[in-house]
Amino acid sequence: MATADSTTETVFSTSVSGPPALRFLHYNDVYHILPDATTNVGGAPRFATLLHQYRDASDSPAGLTQAESLPSLLTFFSGDAFNPSLESTITRGKHMVPVLNALKTDVACLGNHDLDFGVETFTFLKEKCEFPWLCANILDPALLSPEEEQEGLIKGKPLGGCKDWIMLESKTPGGETVKVGVVGVGEKEWLDTVNMVPPNLVFVEPSVKVEEASKVLKEQGAEVIVVVSHMREPNDVKLAESVQKGTVDLILGGHDHHYAHQLINGTHILRSGCDFKNLSYIELHRSASGGWDFNITRRNLRTSIPEHKETRELVDKLTSGPSRKLKTPIGTTLCPLDAKFVTVRARESNLGNFVTDLMRYYYHGDLGLMPAGTIRGDCVYPRGKLTLGDMVNCFPFEDPVVVVRLTGRKVWEALENGVSKVPALEGRYPQVSGMKFVYDSREEEGKRVKAVLVDGDEIDLDKWYTMVTRGYVARGKDGYDGLEIKEGNDQVEWIVDEEGGVLISMIIRQYFLGIKTLGQWKTKRRESVGEDGRPEPVGKERRFHHKVPGQSDAKKFFAELKRKFTHDGKLERRHDGHGEVSDSGSDSGEDSDDREEPDSPDDDERDEDEFNAREKEVADQLDEEEKAKAAKVAQQWGAVAKHGGDDHDILTEKEKSVASKFGKKWRGSTKWDWTRGIRPMLEGRIVDLAEHVKKELE
Repeated sequence: MATADSTTETVFSTSVSGPPALRFLHYNDVYHILPDATTNVGGAPRFATLLHQYRDASDSPAGLTQAESLPSLLTFFSGDAFNPSLESTITRGKHMVPVLNALKTDVACLGNHDLDFGVETFTFLKEKCEFPWLCANILDPALLSPEEEQEGLIKGKPLGGCKDWIMLESKTPGGETVKVGVVGVGEKEWLDTVNMVPPNLVFVEPSVKVEEASKVLKEQGAEVIVVVSHMREPNDVKLAESVQKGTVDLILGGHDHHYAHQLINGTHILRSGCDFKNLSYIELHRSASGGWDFNITRRNLRTSIPEHKETRELVDKLTSGPSRKLKTPIGTTLCPLDAKFVTVRARESNLGNFVTDLMRYYYHGDLGLMPAGTIRGDCVYPRGKLTLGDMVNCFPFEDPVVVVRLTGRKVWEALENGVSKVPALEGRYPQVSGMKFVYDSREEEGKRVKAVLVDGDEIDLDKWYTMVTRGYVARGKDGYDGLEIKEGNDQVEWIVDEEGGVLISMIIRQYFLGIKTLGQWKTKRRESVGEDGRPEPVGKERRFHHKVPGQSDAKKFFAELKRKFTHDGKLERRHDGHGEVSDSGSDSGEDSDDREEPDSPDDDERDEDEFNAREKEVADQLDEEEKAKAAKVAQQWGAVAKHGGDDHDILTEKEKSVASKFGKKWRGSTKWDWTRGIRPMLEGRIVDLAEHVKKELE
């Protein structure tokens, strides 16, 4: 029942009175620390206001106003904080740690998006948190000691160095200590959508670990057993049904973004919304018949709730840093990247090719499709430095990249929709990867696509393909209703849904981290090569997790892309005579264990300092005439992208001399020496017969 101001609703109530024996507060899936930009609801500062009210017992539903008359408050978080958001694209989740700590979180469950930047980065962030993270049923064998591995008694240890379960204690006003056992679990479904995890993880059914934990914790004196889970609601229900009644008192869930409560097999199952827009306040009273009586209150963080001053100051400080970091260089481009609306919404774009390739290779899909409306830059990014701000501003949308399985017929249908409004500059126009198609914009809508090629062969309309695209498309937006996953559409199904996906801007940043900005690439790795000349995925059973063991997380998935966009937009490999390939820039085909430490979120600042120092050093060496010449050289790089020739073909000797001051010699010319540059090209992926005929007539 909601109150007049709609900020408070009673979710579950029992006819009990008097002070409770325990008090809990729960939240889950928080990505944005500022209020919603449209509605102004939510936000960490408002959340902190309610938290402090409950912690200080100044607004207890029981009507008690003195902190000493109530037991201490325990705060539970059910995972997903470090990604996705525009801020986390910049900070790699680091900005969330001070917020979670300021909210006096007592325990957290590992969520799928907490692993988006890799296990090593999660471990780095976890160690900064002032509370434990739990994950009892997803085990990493690599964490076993040699002795433990030899004994074979356990299959692994909790992923990311998490704990499996812990004991919390709450103090009552009378000085009594009540022990609360807490165990954390995740689901197998989201594990299959996370790229940056080891390939040999061991998944144990949640019910098995929960029963084990409940027994151990009760033997240690726990009076209440709480599960913090990051699973879909049906899996929480399955867990409650699978264990013996009395094993678990409360399941505090996450992963879903809605608010819900159920009572199954004597276990309360609760999830508390998302993004600091809701929270749950729970009071536990000892039942006369044994067990516990629950009072559960939902709080909605409307604008009527004031913001907590100190937390608002913290949030402002944390968000000002990312704004500054938008100027951080993340890489270089050796050719102009065309993001103009008149290009991306009407024809193939080299930037569109680059990004759809990144999306497709990230999940090792068959095909990639991105509506041109995704690209918001409306400019040509010149050759040279690319900043984090360039990419975030060009790809600002926060719907994640997803993977669907669909028939060739649905692929054709999607392409028909994409070109249906040409020559109008519509956002639905498709930029593609892994396929080429021909259409005729003179034909009527729905009959424009004439041919679709996948790997050089005509598409099989009845064959199933995997397509990487935006969540926006999989929701049937912008005319792509044929791709909407819904009842009755049996030709499209999820592989990685929006809960498991990551932002395009994050994928781009991970790519540049993968080729190691500032020339810090150290790891050399040989890979087996398939018939198509591409590195084969490791293990068919995890097709969407292209692991390359021996490389740090940021590099695992982009070793192939590192080659693809080196110098001339083609894959460059050097065969070592053993049927394997090594990095074209390596001196040896031997494997190297020269692995780097995980990239700290602070690396960007060092990158920017080093880049600026190099840039100044070069500038100091050039007089005004040489600077003018250098500008001309930069402009001429644009021609390289269009005709595909070598740069030395278009430079005079003097220009080469001037340009050489910018970096090391390479194939008769130069390249920036602080990072490998990208050079995506037009490849004839999209052909409009009407435009082709028009050019022939001209």
